[in-house]
Amino acid sequence: MNKLELWKRYQAHLCECETIGLSLDISRMSFPDSFFDGMTAPMEKAFIAMDALERGAKANISENRMVGHYWLRAP
Repeated sequence: MNKLELWKRYQAHLCECETIGLSLDISRMSFPDSFFDGMTAPMEKAFIAMDALERGAKANISENRMVGHYWLRAP
């Protein structure tokens, strides 16, 4: 990539979370431009699964119990 392309990629992929004072530059990581579009469905599935865990879903099926180490950290 030339300098202009790198600058545009930096601008597109810089994540700034001002409320917690965090900036994350992922522009130099090797992923195609279509990566985020392809992650929409898997991320929605992950958020649904996380929500279920937070509501007490049984995730440890072999032991028939909830995942306590997940929700005990921030009751």
